Amino acid sequence: MTNLVQRLGHISSGNLSLSGDDMQILNRYCIDDVSASGANFRHIGAILLLESPHCDEVSICHLHPLAGRSGENVTRIFSHYHVIDKTQEDSAGCLVKAGKIPWLAIMNVCQLPMQRGAYRRDARRSYQIRLLLKTLEEVKMVLQRGKRNNIYLPMRANMPQDRPVVDAIKHDFENRVNRITGLCCHKPLLVPCGWVARNFLEAVQVINAEKYDGKYGNRVPHPGRGRWALGVKNRSTLKSLARALRRNSKI
Repeated sequence: MTNLVQRLGHISSGNLSLSGDDMQILNRYCIDDVSASGANFRHIGAILLLESPHCDEVSICHLHPLAGRSGENVTRIFSHYHVIDKTQEDSAGCLVKAGKIPWLAIMNVCQLPMQRGAYRRDARRSYQIRLLLKTLEEVKMVLQRGKRNNIYLPMRANMPQDRPVVDAIKHDFENRVNRITGLCCHKPLLVPCGWVARNFLEAVQVINAEKYDGKYGNRVPHPGRGRWALGVKNRSTLKSLARALRRNSKI
């Protein structure tokens, strides 16, 4: 199956033109989706959709989503609201990979980190990789700044190379999510966490799935930077999400 790096390597418009060496470097940072079911997704009840890999997910120890501090935040919320057993303490991504949350899958919309800080300095020596990272950061910034549901991946008029990169991410995400949902026995719940994931989910066609929009319009935040902490700000949103996940964990 074609991954995101291969799709980016086929881009011939604009200024971006990745070499074979560039693609080999980028493949080291391309993080796969995670679920306990492997290729058998029949019993997946929910899919958490995140933005892109963060620094602790592309380290030598962890090569899957929600492996670091964000994943630990998710585990704490899941335990607090009885989505999973309270004895579980590892990050959510590690628990899913170990088969301890068999009904859950986790995906990044973009399989490559969208912030340059996740890449080693030697990876950033290539001008083409630096150009790609600049584009990814600008797309992320625009979507996060929008803060509303109806902005469909707005591009700056003076950046013609943005559109092919966004299209590559979109088509790759659409293929991956449909590969899972198409094999599920029941319609899994798609939970976009944060504005980037939400905008990309609105931009694709997904089969055999239900989208989680949140009770009374409360959107699920990205679990980074303490947004899934046990505080007051997002308590009702996360409590409603936990209730929906408990239902779908039994399908």
